[in-house]
Amino acid sequence: MIGLLLRRAPMRHFARLDNQGRCQSLWQLAEPPDSGHWVEITHSDPRWLGQTIPPDALAPMPGARRQRQSWQAQPV
Repeated sequence: MIGLLLRRAPMRHFARLDNQGRCQSLWQLAEPPDSGHWVEITHSDPRWLGQTIPPDALAPMPGARRQRQSWQAQPV
């Protein structure tokens, strides 16, 4: 019972990008940061600092699958 009350939100990985899309900082947080250009990533790697984030490390955006499906042709 107490375990349910003390349950924490899972930690997620975020990268802050500059205007050229290069990684400026890496954070691990329960919620996305409020300000700045942050993207969610699947994991963090300090070698990405100053570099672009590899496309396969970007976390899927919520709703991305639903959006793709809405563009598919519907049978008549």
